[in-house]
Amino acid sequence: MTDLPPPPSAAPPPPPPPAFGSEPPPGYQAYGTPPPPVEYAGFGARLGGYLIDGIIMFLFFVPALIALVAGPTEIEPCSVDESGNITIGEEINALCEGPTNGTLAVSGLLALIGVAGVFVYQAKLLGGPTGATVGMRAVGIKAVVADTGGPLGTGKAIGRFLFASFISGFLYLGYLWMLWDGRKQTWQDKVVSSIVIKA
Repeated sequence: MTDLPPPPSAAPPPPPPPAFGSEPPPGYQAYGTPPPPVEYAGFGARLGGYLIDGIIMFLFFVPALIALVAGPTEIEPCSVDESGNITIGEEINALCEGPTNGTLAVSGLLALIGVAGVFVYQAKLLGGPTGATVGMRAVGIKAVVADTGGPLGTGKAIGRFLFASFISGFLYLGYLWMLWDGRKQTWQDKVVSSIVIKA
């Protein structure tokens, strides 16, 4: 009985493709047309997009402000200091006009609807296929997943927005971080692994 020759060894698998927006490793040979180089969005463009989006998101709360200012009011006893400012916990010495409980309830409900509108705005636009809010489109930038270049999706978009709203705004350091970061990422970008690039 003759010995069978050993089976041919399988060729090693090709190396994985480089991450989106990064340089290929030494010895890597790309197949097909290489993707165009990534251009990260600058500070000025991102600031312009934030300002435009800030104005748009403020509009979600205008109905609540209108309801508070234009709603029914009532006269109640209150405390006023020598400068005419209303104080709390002092001796009742004046009558003040203020919103009724119904007015406060309607205004609060409209404010909650405004908050929901802001979340939908961020989730659908920033997390959608375009990766850009109205402000970002106006300045020609978009947010994508750092490793793949794909859309963020709803979860990452909301997480990015929440982190930007409550953490990155501390001394504005989280926003300014992009000025010295190699991929121009802010803190909220790093948390959800996103980058902002020119559209």
